Amino acid sequence: MPALGRGSSRSPVRLIVTGAEGFVGGHLLPHLLACGHTVFGTFLETHPDVPEATWIHADLTSRASVADLLARTAPEGIIHLAAISHVPAVAADPGRGFAANVTALVHLLSEGAGMTGPVVAVSSGEVYGRVPVGRLPIKETEPVAPLNLYGVTKACSEQVAWFFQRTSGIRCTVVRPFSQLGPGQSDTFVCSSFARQIARIMLGKASPSVRVGNLGVRRDFMDVRDVVRAYARLAERYEGPGPFNLCGGKSVAVGDVLRDLIAMSAMNIHIEVDLSRVRPSDIEDMVGDPSAFRTVAGWEPVFTLTRSLEDLLQYWLAQEARSDSGS
Repeated sequence: MPALGRGSSRSPVRLIVTGAEGFVGGHLLPHLLACGHTVFGTFLETHPDVPEATWIHADLTSRASVADLLARTAPEGIIHLAAISHVPAVAADPGRGFAANVTALVHLLSEGAGMTGPVVAVSSGEVYGRVPVGRLPIKETEPVAPLNLYGVTKACSEQVAWFFQRTSGIRCTVVRPFSQLGPGQSDTFVCSSFARQIARIMLGKASPSVRVGNLGVRRDFMDVRDVVRAYARLAERYEGPGPFNLCGGKSVAVGDVLRDLIAMSAMNIHIEVDLSRVRPSDIEDMVGDPSAFRTVAGWEPVFTLTRSLEDLLQYWLAQEARSDSGS
């Protein structure tokens, strides 16, 4: 794994990673542990097998649960991943979405007064909404105007982070990741959905047809393994309130991603448009300017999109093969 850049020599710190049982946490915890940090991972239901971490069940929407978590761990910093990150899921249950994406952070920061280390508050590029082509790639100075409730919850969480920074002195950094992919990602997200469908076709478990939504939209994809390096970097040394875009600075059409995955399969696969997968509020092109964070943190992504897609396809081939063996 590449070095973190400036600040990577900092002494080990005690960190809470909320929502550590998820896709990003599955990559972040091993990375933090390899850097020598003490890591407490929170989970709601089950957690993966990362024995070097201390796992704690915590309902972050409960203030009492958060108070207990902080009392038990005495953290120096927090990387706050816990959220409902699937846009349709927040739309389907807005109350649950706001509780998970906003109230949880309120509880962490209100109970965490006096914490000495940084709090990395993970927002989303979705807060920008639809930005005119002439203002792409998106800079952090772009006005916030989300087009969906998920983006609204993340915009609210940013204000929560900055409010507590102003009023209680907690050192919060807001980071806005754009689209992510990599091994372990749920197939509710576009690249992973394509990869799983193709893996099933390659293994003879499905007919040679991939169901898709809008292939014309363009996204700025980042490998999760580059993303976790950035989060670790921000948890090790406070770099200001942000916001910082976390992205590659280049967008690619979703249709091109699909064609690359099909080419990797070396199979003749039919593409079938499924109208239920088309979102009316889809943003045509979402690409960010990463220069502010790269300048501050000395960070650069190292994974190419081709490598990310290859690893994602291999992940789903292994998962589907394992499901056949019953293991």
